[in-house]
Amino acid sequence: MKLLIATPLYPPDDGGPATYAKLLETALPPKGIEVSVVSFSLFRQAKKGISHFKFTKALFTAASTTDYILTLDPVSVGLPALVVSYLKRKPLILKMVGDYAWEQGTQRFGVKENLDEFVKKHDYPLAVRFLRFIETKVAERAVQVIVPSEYLKGIVIAWGIPSEKISVVYNAFNADLPTASKEALRKKFNYNHPVVISVGRMVPWKGFKVLMDAAAPLLKEFSGLALEIVGSGDRSEYEAYAKEKGYDFVKFSPNQSHDEILSRIKAADCFALNTGYEGLSHLLLEAMAVETPIVTTRVGGNTELLTGDRGMLISYNDTNELTRAIRATLTDSDKSQMMASRAAEYVQGFTQPRMLESLVSQLNSIHI
Repeated sequence: MKLLIATPLYPPDDGGPATYAKLLETALPPKGIEVSVVSFSLFRQAKKGISHFKFTKALFTAASTTDYILTLDPVSVGLPALVVSYLKRKPLILKMVGDYAWEQGTQRFGVKENLDEFVKKHDYPLAVRFLRFIETKVAERAVQVIVPSEYLKGIVIAWGIPSEKISVVYNAFNADLPTASKEALRKKFNYNHPVVISVGRMVPWKGFKVLMDAAAPLLKEFSGLALEIVGSGDRSEYEAYAKEKGYDFVKFSPNQSHDEILSRIKAADCFALNTGYEGLSHLLLEAMAVETPIVTTRVGGNTELLTGDRGMLISYNDTNELTRAIRATLTDSDKSQMMASRAAEYVQGFTQPRMLESLVSQLNSIHI
């Protein structure tokens, strides 16, 4: 089997698609699947429109010697992959980790609904409807749609895609975890006080402002409490909010190396993720693996990971509920650590070898 991967990112770029594309390029050939990669990032410096043309041309050329095209998103590289798949008569496989139209609509076009509401509504600006049209057409063209959670499978079914064409292949956590003890890491980062950490892109649905508001009342109960927010993207809006509220206990850190982020999560007393959407969060998998107590929302794939008393699940953007959950996590350390240990045991089923085995099984079933 010869597989051509169309990816928006590739190392040295950061991000999930870059890591995933490199992993498949390295891990699939020993399993009998030849891999070639075309990355949009090679053409990003060109003018808009020209960059997509050059990417499509490169994909068209590479597709001459492949059996299947695997696109790692449903729009930015999905549309060129769709065109090349049609022209070259090559079967298309879609790997998607979220609803691109909803994400762009939320960030750029004033969409206020959560994803569950978004897929049921159609009265949106033309740009949002266009993006939705593209991702749906890419999914319709694909011979297989691969998603990382049962939740996202339900979202794609809501697009009108038959369930039998959708496969769930769970994400995997990076097994290269920090080896230093929690105590050693706390000393390294000067965590001599209670620390709540949150990590994520600076996008509206990550709920960082509500997280700050929820942590603020706890300063009276936990001396020296610090909330550390690590994230990529423009932090200015959130820094201004913290300054306006007088939240001196909030520390913003730019996106750091993967090892540094995992070490800080392991050292913290609580990993809090007030998110309105997750397909299946790599960060949650990794927080589970390093045995840090977790407080997060009852949305998306989160419930597939943390039900069964493996973490504290709350409603999204519920300030009072979030305050109570963080308080309980910091107050009853024995119970919190017991939940974290259960989470660490459960997450061992989400390793890269198991993910690759499941993916190869899906690819081979298509090839047959």
